[in-house]
Amino acid sequence: MTHLRHLLAFSLCMSVDSPAAQFGDFTYTDEGETITISDYPTAATGAVVIPSTVVGKPVTRIGNSAFTDCKQVTSITLPSTVTHLGVTAFEQCDSMVSINLPPGLVSIGRDCFYGCDSLVSISMPASVTEMGRRAFAGCVSLQTVQLSANLTEISEQVFRGCYKLGSITIPSGVQTISTGAFDRAGLTSISLPADMKSIAPLAFTGSKLQSVVIPASVEAIGLGAFRDCNELESVTIASGSTRIEAHAFRQCVKLTEIHLPPTAGEMDESIFADCAALVRVEIPAGWTKLPYGMFWRCQLLESAVFLGNAPTEVSYGVFEFAAPDFKVLYRPRSIGFTIPTWEGYPAKMLDPEIEIRVAGGPLLEDAGVPLDFGNVILGTSAVRDCEIRNTGNTTLDGLFISHDGSPVSEFTISLLDSTSLEPGETVTFQVAFMPAATGKRTSTLHVSSSDVDENPFDITLRGTSVSKPVSEISVSQPARSELADGRSKKSFGTVEVGASGNAKVFTIRNTGDAVLRGLQLRMKGGNYKDFVIPELKKASLPPGDSMAFKVRFKPLAKGQRTSSLQIRSNDTDESPFDIKVAGFGAGR
Repeated sequence: MTHLRHLLAFSLCMSVDSPAAQFGDFTYTDEGETITISDYPTAATGAVVIPSTVVGKPVTRIGNSAFTDCKQVTSITLPSTVTHLGVTAFEQCDSMVSINLPPGLVSIGRDCFYGCDSLVSISMPASVTEMGRRAFAGCVSLQTVQLSANLTEISEQVFRGCYKLGSITIPSGVQTISTGAFDRAGLTSISLPADMKSIAPLAFTGSKLQSVVIPASVEAIGLGAFRDCNELESVTIASGSTRIEAHAFRQCVKLTEIHLPPTAGEMDESIFADCAALVRVEIPAGWTKLPYGMFWRCQLLESAVFLGNAPTEVSYGVFEFAAPDFKVLYRPRSIGFTIPTWEGYPAKMLDPEIEIRVAGGPLLEDAGVPLDFGNVILGTSAVRDCEIRNTGNTTLDGLFISHDGSPVSEFTISLLDSTSLEPGETVTFQVAFMPAATGKRTSTLHVSSSDVDENPFDITLRGTSVSKPVSEISVSQPARSELADGRSKKSFGTVEVGASGNAKVFTIRNTGDAVLRGLQLRMKGGNYKDFVIPELKKASLPPGDSMAFKVRFKPLAKGQRTSSLQIRSNDTDESPFDIKVAGFGAGR
């Protein structure tokens, strides 16, 4: 009897793993009622069509490593019967451009498509509920991905190193974006679901995101989740209950806009440290604490505007190594602040503050660089749209515009829709130049208000009337933000000495009526060798035409590095067109 039991046990053990068999080039395993494709020749080439049945049974699984290193296979067609793709099933299929994922597919195994260098797109059916870690990591040509609507987690490092992945929509049911999910991916935009719960450490580190909105439902942003996102310009965190771990947004060197939640939740150190382009930050009224080094070494940070009372817990180094003229600004009725310093930083009470800019262009300065209309052909007109904003914290009232000069009639100014602005509000007006005779014309525009130190705000208006068409240079960076000759400044952030930072794209446009000729770039003064400029592709631009070029910052030494970018042309009054540039060289 004992001998019989041993025989039965041996028989059962032998039946657990079915022997492999061949069906054409496919090696398969008979699982009883279904078939698993377990191997395929690594020397195979071209397109592969996987059968739906083998020996009369449905093919439901692609086994672990079944197609690993099939480097010459260019496409794979899966039958509708397949429900599971195994671990490393298609790993290192270097030439595979496409694969269909059938409508009944349930799971994609770990490293399933790892290193498929030529795979361009993936469309995932709604039936998929599980996606293993690193499933698509290293797919360097992957550009578009449609995720399953029934996923609840974006797994670890699943799209790590997918450099060409531009944008992705996270399904509404996803609760977690796991560690390193989009680490070093080329992701430029993402839509996060409103009910998502957590963003794990390193989730988006080094990606190309330009803006991100963290929904109020998110309970935690992990360690370094958005660190080194060198294209990130805007961050919005909706909820104060969100825990933010250390270095979450550290070294986002283009970050200029931060929208913090109404109250401060649990926060670790150095959350926005080394954000080299940050100039101004607003601290909401509900904040009672500031963690260690929160804005450490934000070297261009000029002001921290507190919208409520002074926080009672302020850790060391919150604003350490900010801009030399950094100051803390607070509202008149706020309590807890001290002057001339607060917590070791220069402090000043806020007042109503007027700010005027040309629409789509630079800020204007009181009694500063003129508002220039350039060359205008006699009998025609030029119009500039302008915007007044109250950047203070109390009502800006008494707004009124007048102008004088000779001849006054050639410049006309529209009426304001409002004579007062609450904090953050704006009002627009137009200035038109319609010359009655040839020659240079000037006038002075006066904007009266309750601003303490810029009342009136004076703007010189300047234009030249010509009898025949002339060229006119316009320079912008980024594309829709016009720069002012001799006044605009551009920061390239912090870059390691000897390394090359991200390029800034400048655009030259001819807004005149004649050909803009003699275009040439050069760096002048200061640390001019630290800024790398190209040869322009064209030396002339016809009216209305434009041309872009890139400038890179490659510091040769540590510390602040400055120079002037000059653009020469046949423009009669803006040659060379000067743009101040700066960057910070970091030590190794």
